[in-house]
Amino acid sequence: MPLTGRILVVPTAPGAGATTLALLLSSLIARERRRPGLLISASPGPRSAADLLPYSASTAEMPAARAPRTVAQAIEALGNSPDGLLSCLRLPEGSDNPDALMHSWTRAQHDYLRFFDTAVTETGIADALGPALLDLHRRHHSTVLVSPAQRASMDRGRDLAARLLSEARGKRGALLHVVVATRPGYPLVPEPEVGESLVPVDHSLAGDGRSASAPGLLDPLTSRVIADVAATSISGCGAALSRRSRRALTNEPGLGGRDQLLPSIGKVSP
Repeated sequence: MPLTGRILVVPTAPGAGATTLALLLSSLIARERRRPGLLISASPGPRSAADLLPYSASTAEMPAARAPRTVAQAIEALGNSPDGLLSCLRLPEGSDNPDALMHSWTRAQHDYLRFFDTAVTETGIADALGPALLDLHRRHHSTVLVSPAQRASMDRGRDLAARLLSEARGKRGALLHVVVATRPGYPLVPEPEVGESLVPVDHSLAGDGRSASAPGLLDPLTSRVIADVAATSISGCGAALSRRSRRALTNEPGLGGRDQLLPSIGKVSP
């Protein structure tokens, strides 16, 4: 991709599994592409992505006057996973202060994002973000809404997806809705539509929330769903960035009909 691919992961309700999904997506994408990835942790603790990754760094510890100038400097400042492919940056301002969150995210974008192939941002609950949600959605190439597998929560997720589509017309990329089951058995929810994915209960990810130990191998069905979400998210990034790159090269004015986001979620605008 010509620029950093940006993916936003937002839970629509508490306990949706968005942090786990963001961890899986960021690590899967970085390792599959064999290029450095960044996970931006902007959800409140005590079990945000930054809380679970021992090599995470915080923007509060980064002096603005010493922003990195090379990939090596960025990775040295942020730290990374044992395989050297994933870094994690904590934004201290969570969803309880959306204005401060946007300021902190913008600084991270300016100082660090350009050194990474992909950047996945995980946030707090969508409702708590207020207007910052739409701003974040517009600044990312792919957005993944995550809802627990309950009918009311799934309906709220669908309503939120429809609102983002309506309020961000002309935005390129992908918008996905991932529904996560938290109990064994098939959940009593509507059948997933285009752009929706159902993640079944996975025993290797189940836990009481007291341990941050690494999970074992995912169940095959879970692996396929996560891989599909990752692939569609990357396709959305590629579509948005390719068009942006072509416009910069040709100095093309305006947006044509093919630049409009398709009127349903899950499809990548070409």
